[in-house]
Amino acid sequence: MVLLFLARPAPGAEGSSIAQQVVGTWDVQSVTITSADGSVVDPFGSKPSGIIMLDTNGRYANVFGRADRPKIDAANRLAITPGQLGAAAKEFTANFGTWSVAATEMTITLRFVGSLDPNNEGTQATYALALSGNGMTFSITLPGQRLEVAKYRRAN
Repeated sequence: MVLLFLARPAPGAEGSSIAQQVVGTWDVQSVTITSADGSVVDPFGSKPSGIIMLDTNGRYANVFGRADRPKIDAANRLAITPGQLGAAAKEFTANFGTWSVAATEMTITLRFVGSLDPNNEGTQATYALALSGNGMTFSITLPGQRLEVAKYRRAN
């Protein structure tokens, strides 16, 4: 008996080599926000830690944060105070949902099903997408003309 498994492109991206190229696990390399005045902020530090996983069925999970976040002095997560948890969450992000690409526009859309920030749930974001070798970049202009850029490297 021979079993054959075929990868399917993400829904809405059938035949898209771009969709096939983004499938996989990617390590976050940097996240920057550039304001209209040109100032740049690294909201998760200069070397964030985390991943985004994009599967062939059009689902994704994204989790990353500041690698040097201070530890919380609590015996377990139920003993963490709301203030401590809130401070820790500001340097961390997590969301999951579905994704699709528009190959001709070179964009990727993430639809947020669940998120650390509940205001994101039920919304979506469309990012400019760039692929280069083992690198992938998402870029989006946020309200107030702030440009957010997330750079990833394909995980080994």
